[in-house]
Amino acid sequence: MDTRVALVAVMAFMGAPLLRPCSSPGSLDDIASWAMQGPAKDLPARLNGVFVFRGVSPALLVDMSYSHSYLPAEGSFVLDAGRAYMYDTDATSSRFTGMFQPTSPTPELPGKLLSLLSRMMRLSLKFTLNADRTVASIEPMLISQYNPFNKLFPRILKEQAVAYKGGWKRVNFAPPSNATATSASYTLHPVVTRKPDGSLKVHGDGLKMAKRKLAMGSGSFAKCP
Repeated sequence: MDTRVALVAVMAFMGAPLLRPCSSPGSLDDIASWAMQGPAKDLPARLNGVFVFRGVSPALLVDMSYSHSYLPAEGSFVLDAGRAYMYDTDATSSRFTGMFQPTSPTPELPGKLLSLLSRMMRLSLKFTLNADRTVASIEPMLISQYNPFNKLFPRILKEQAVAYKGGWKRVNFAPPSNATATSASYTLHPVVTRKPDGSLKVHGDGLKMAKRKLAMGSGSFAKCP
């Protein structure tokens, strides 16, 4: 292939997200009307919800319904980070203090730029759960889940999600051995979950936390198509 053609193809691939801009999904007060619209229907109930981040910013919410490729036998699935993560649009991590003080390192970039970068890199996360579905190993994947270089990430970056107070705690491990957990962790608290009958439950404490965090930031957030 001609070098110029290849370069144009790469630029078009990386720039495609610019053609699908992010926008506000609506008010947090109306979260039940727009949340949990992704394809995941059969994830373990404890995972299939919308969670607010505490300890990492400017990420605000993650909607786990934007997961796919769930394999119950091995307890694994893939989360489309570009669609699942919702960021405070203009705030950076240093804006958040008190109960939202960063405890996991984040680049000092506004949320809209972090969101764009994750979509340009086609960031996905592969979760593999243990037998009782209380611990999940997390492997980042770039460009495609079939990218052979993705196999390098678990060797230099180990991260787990551990069931924690009705939600989850994300824990990082110290490379290169990845044998010891570091203090770089953050928690995810449920805002919306799905009831056994399929209807949605809004968690008052989680919603209040999300509102408080948004008010501390820029006051606006976006969801990407």
